[in-house]
Amino acid sequence: LEAELRPLASSPAVRGVRVLGAIGVVEMEEPLHLPSVQALLVRRGVWLRPFGRMLYTMPPFVVSEAELRRITGGMRAVVEATESALLEKGARLESEVWRESQSHAG
Repeated sequence: LEAELRPLASSPAVRGVRVLGAIGVVEMEEPLHLPSVQALLVRRGVWLRPFGRMLYTMPPFVVSEAELRRITGGMRAVVEATESALLEKGARLESEVWRESQSHAG
């Protein structure tokens, strides 16, 4: 888990990566837009539930290496999708657009 997640810490979209035992957390710079992140993960065959800026996993101890790579690959995809939005000139993160739409909805 550590070896798969630690490289994500170098992304400008990531505030930090923590691994403690079988718990892995990628803390993003911006809050994640839950519906978008879950859709991306489900397309990759992974079910995780982000919380605020946190994308975390607690795989069971019996997880296979292939299953763990699928989970961490999904987490990497979220980081890469967020990073690409950060790197596009003038692009806003989905979370910013979503927050703005929510403030106008009420």
